[in-house]
Amino acid sequence: MKTINEKKMMLKRKMQEYFRTKNKDDFQKFLQDNEYSKVDRLAIFEEVSREYRQVTAYRIIPLPMKDVTDKKTREQLNEYMNDWLKSEGLTKEEMNEMMRQYPNILEEE
Repeated sequence: MKTINEKKMMLKRKMQEYFRTKNKDDFQKFLQDNEYSKVDRLAIFEEVSREYRQVTAYRIIPLPMKDVTDKKTREQLNEYMNDWLKSEGLTKEEMNEMMRQYPNILEEE
């Protein structure tokens, strides 16, 4: 029999795989085959989704706009970044703070 920690690690790995591949069927089958409490599932989901948001944020944020010379690409990046900020549920003040921290990302030079 597996220990509780091993079961949680298996769930975490499977959930990370789901976030990468978006393969819902495999993940649902895994959940049906293994018994997890709702508390465990929610706690691990929170952890994995937070990690996933951080990883996707780091892919976006460090790209300096001055390196993007194509106007259309720059506009798409601006739009994508604004959508991401809204999806994070940031308030207007938090968005402004982020724009101050990373001024070359959201604004044309």
